[in-house]
Amino acid sequence: GITRVFSNGAELSGITEDAPLKVSQAVHKAVLTMDETGTEAAGAMFLEIMPMSLPPDVFFNRPFLIAIFDNQTKIILFLGKVVNPTQA
Repeated sequence: GITRVFSNGAELSGITEDAPLKVSQAVHKAVLTMDETGTEAAGAMFLEIMPMSLPPDVFFNRPFLIAIFDNQTKIILFLGKVVNPTQA
């Protein structure tokens, strides 16, 4: 993971030359909304259509993990945990 930018050994001289810098806090918020009509992540819409077949019945009635990854590189782009899928 990313650890060096949080330490005294961080190399951030490209940002400023006045004083040594390190990152003290980083916050990332991602929202993934999924329902019967498709998936929305950070304002991007994705809808998969399965031609000539009905979509399978899937029930999200217990906690689960979700991973979105790049097919080409197999790198995980988003990893989330849903604790209570029935809560709106």
